[in-house]
Amino acid sequence: MIYNSAHIKEFDTDKGNLENAYPYFINSCGYIKFQSKNVSIHRSRVDYYMVYLVNGAGYYKINGEQRTVESGSIILYQPHEEQDYYYLGEDNTELYWIHFTGNSVAQLLESLELTNRNIFHVGIKTELIQLFEKIINEIHIKNFRYHSVCIGYFINLLSMLSRELYARREGAKPLKKSDIGQCILKMQMEYQYDHPVSYYAKSINLSVCRFIRKFKSVTNVPPLKYIEKIKMDKSKELLIDTDLTINEISDVVGYNDPFYFSKVFKRNTGLTPTAFRKLISIRNYKKT
Repeated sequence: MIYNSAHIKEFDTDKGNLENAYPYFINSCGYIKFQSKNVSIHRSRVDYYMVYLVNGAGYYKINGEQRTVESGSIILYQPHEEQDYYYLGEDNTELYWIHFTGNSVAQLLESLELTNRNIFHVGIKTELIQLFEKIINEIHIKNFRYHSVCIGYFINLLSMLSRELYARREGAKPLKKSDIGQCILKMQMEYQYDHPVSYYAKSINLSVCRFIRKFKSVTNVPPLKYIEKIKMDKSKELLIDTDLTINEISDVVGYNDPFYFSKVFKRNTGLTPTAFRKLISIRNYKKT
């Protein structure tokens, strides 16, 4: 058996630990690979316990029913819930686990829709594995504010889990990994270039007409309007945070004609760039 565990509570017992003084608290986190030995567990803990099976299988008794759970599944136990399960060495099961507690955990899990059952199938996700590994490493190294960093990873972990469950339930493809998601990232990186719609359509092997329809179905706006919004958002940042001239900002965001830039800016905001900068300056002055 290969075992890598990291404990914040060094006295973490088999019964767990409560930390109600904190919104979220991680007692321990780790990784196990079962190679030949069978292992069975029967216990009840006072904290939450989450398992992510990444290989093999686990055999869990949930609400009195024996369940065979395949890799790619999350098993979540509530505090004081009976934990009755076992692993077979021949399955070469690998899993990540985490024990956590805190006075705001219940609300977080409910807001992420992770309280309606014990078993969630999400598949093998590199992002989830990496977050477990980051938590384990932070606890081992214990750099300054390491637990706060762990909590950030932990909330990210639960949020990514919730997102994946939503995508599977709704039949939606996560935007980051979709072809339209790739185009949106490309637009954000290359907004200052005057690329035609055909440039983005070609990048994901779609015709222009099909690309426009698909893009609008995801974002509710046409591609060029989306790019225009990116340019306007960037223009506002530059008007607020820099002393660049209107002509310089126009050039930075990809408009060769400053007069046309001002026209587009006013159409989107109701103000010319000069009036917008003046308004922000007055508001900031009143705050001081």
